[in-house]
Amino acid sequence: MKLTDYVNTWEGSLRENRHSRWLLLLAVVIILVQALALANKDTTVVLVPPQLEERGQVSGSAASTSVYVSWGTYIATLLGNVTPQTVEMMAGNVGQHLSPAMYRSVLDQLNEQAKTLKEEQLSVSFVPTITRWEESVEAVVVTGDMITRGVRGGEQRVTRTYEMRFIVQNYRVLLDHLRTFDGGWRGSDTPKEQ
Repeated sequence: MKLTDYVNTWEGSLRENRHSRWLLLLAVVIILVQALALANKDTTVVLVPPQLEERGQVSGSAASTSVYVSWGTYIATLLGNVTPQTVEMMAGNVGQHLSPAMYRSVLDQLNEQAKTLKEEQLSVSFVPTITRWEESVEAVVVTGDMITRGVRGGEQRVTRTYEMRFIVQNYRVLLDHLRTFDGGWRGSDTPKEQ
């Protein structure tokens, strides 16, 4: 082996080592930048809530309108289909989807209605006919036929409308506003809450 070949090979190895250090440093910087970007990114969760007919997205503090409409239909169906035997289960299920601001007032109203249903032995059924997102009030509007049946077989039919607004907290869709009234939804001239 010649000394010149050995020196050239040794110097080439040192040059390659220096270049490798800079490339390694560049790779570490890129990895740190990507890690920071991932840590600060708001995660989007794709969910399939009850009765969702199209794709919906929920982030930490917002959701798509299709998710709100789906949850609105679900809550209206829960609230509108009650018997004396199922009223406590319904109140528990609805309670899981209430915002902290509404929790106590809605559960008090549900308990009051439960007492009436049990005393008078009434059963209520609700069939949604129209469910939509109403842009003017940024709320879900669910209109349908409500049938109230008594123990003696009497039956009363009315058109019932639920107007609901939702918030999202930590990826959970929560009911934050509820207004119910008889008849169809007519926008800003809707009657007072019942």
